Amino acid sequence: MIRKHEPCEFEVLLSCMYQEGFDIAHKTNVKSDLLIINQCDKEGYQEKEVDGYLWRMISTKERGLSCSRNMALDHARGKICLLCDDDEIYNDDFREIVIKAFAELSQASLIGFNVNRINVSMKKTYYKITTIKETERYRSFASPMLAFRLKEIKEKNIRFNEMFGSGTPWGPGEDSLFQRDARQKGLKLYEYPACIATQDYSNESKWFHGYNAEYFYNQGAFAEYCGSNRFVRELFNLYTFLYKYRREMTLSPLEKLKWKHRGEKGWRKKVTYSQYVKNGYSYEPKK
Repeated sequence: MIRKHEPCEFEVLLSCMYQEGFDIAHKTNVKSDLLIINQCDKEGYQEKEVDGYLWRMISTKERGLSCSRNMALDHARGKICLLCDDDEIYNDDFREIVIKAFAELSQASLIGFNVNRINVSMKKTYYKITTIKETERYRSFASPMLAFRLKEIKEKNIRFNEMFGSGTPWGPGEDSLFQRDARQKGLKLYEYPACIATQDYSNESKWFHGYNAEYFYNQGAFAEYCGSNRFVRELFNLYTFLYKYRREMTLSPLEKLKWKHRGEKGWRKKVTYSQYVKNGYSYEPKK
């Protein structure tokens, strides 16, 4: 049974899989209150006190990163919450940095921070935060960079979209949708130029397997879900596939565009990439 506790000032919300105890918290260097959502093959609950902080773990048979994040939102107790993956190592002063940022930015409901990335196989250049400012409307942060005021997120009923994210057939995008939803409901997202953690990409990604057909198919599906203006989308496509991914030579620029358009149609017909391939590159199932 999950025990109820009084709210705390700050809490880390960590998503992971197949953990038996709290070793992951020590590995991640969590020095704060903590809620772990552990997706595994059993249901359970554990808690313990470490250096004056309460560590809790909910074990669940549910699957999918967005499901994990939403369960964390449901059971979080921190006034300020910081999202965490299982491949991070926090700086010793991360808690103080985040609390200080929210004290300085009283108008901010969400704040993005820098995370140092090591052993990165993806060639994507990550945005580096260099100044305090309200974030541009088109920009979003990866979940491990993001902290928020829990009360405001709950009051606006902002959730992670469970159709997207690791463990789903449609690929990533849940963090972007979470932040887009927050903005559309009137919350302000700021960025703060302090590094809070190092993220190690040496383990195999649960969703990224190269800039292949599936990657661009899912990008098309995500764009179609977001429902942006088609003319603007096509201009963005030209920039994306002729410039942004110009060094990714697994597919030609034309092939990338074709797979993205297939993904757009796939989303409209609710046909995932694996189903599309299984059906012989058709949106209709084999008879």
